[in-house]
Amino acid sequence: MYFSTTGIFLRTTKYKDNILIANIFTREYGLVSLMVRRTTKKPLLTQPLTIVDLVYEMKKNNTIGFIKECSINYVYKDILFNNRKLNIVLILSELMRKLLKEESVEMFDFIAESLKWLDNNKSTFDNFINYFLIKFCNISGIAPEYYGKSKSLEKAEHLNIKDGVFRVHSFDENDDNKVKWEYGNEIFKLSKLEYHELSNFKSVGKSEVFEILIKYISAHLYDLKNLKSIEIVKELN
Repeated sequence: MYFSTTGIFLRTTKYKDNILIANIFTREYGLVSLMVRRTTKKPLLTQPLTIVDLVYEMKKNNTIGFIKECSINYVYKDILFNNRKLNIVLILSELMRKLLKEESVEMFDFIAESLKWLDNNKSTFDNFINYFLIKFCNISGIAPEYYGKSKSLEKAEHLNIKDGVFRVHSFDENDDNKVKWEYGNEIFKLSKLEYHELSNFKSVGKSEVFEILIKYISAHLYDLKNLKSIEIVKELN
């Protein structure tokens, strides 16, 4: 059976001398593994998070299909030439390989639009990864809940990682599930923003917030604690 869709390349690995196996998150069918012949006629499939239009064949009872047609859907104008953006893409690629298990049109559209925003953004994108992770949590249905009536986080309201909620309690630095107010407040504020508002956002600790979000997602969805890219984030900050 043949399928036509748009996809985001997450990773390619060598299968044979002239054949790669590509892990692709598709818009309609979720995560698929497809073989592709390495020829000069194919688009740049070795670049993580390339957005492509493709037609692939998947035979009944097979777990690996074969790409019949493939073309680049969106040509990156800046990402490929900007080392900071390239590092961000490498981080996102590792994250997505671990997180994208279920098919979701909403998730696909969010990732594709996020990549395009990153590519076109000419000002600061320092908080892009943390913002991306917070929005990912929201789409996945695991975002921290807030039951307060205020539009801002009160000083006594802290994020509890295990319970997945902002609530009033005293902070205990010996409790790994309780987040310092300033970091929880940053997560709360970022969750209320749109991409175009990121350029004016001032962070109190990008690396610390990133590690909290990785811990939060690990507690509620999939284990991300052994990410190689955590060190890359520290270097970026």
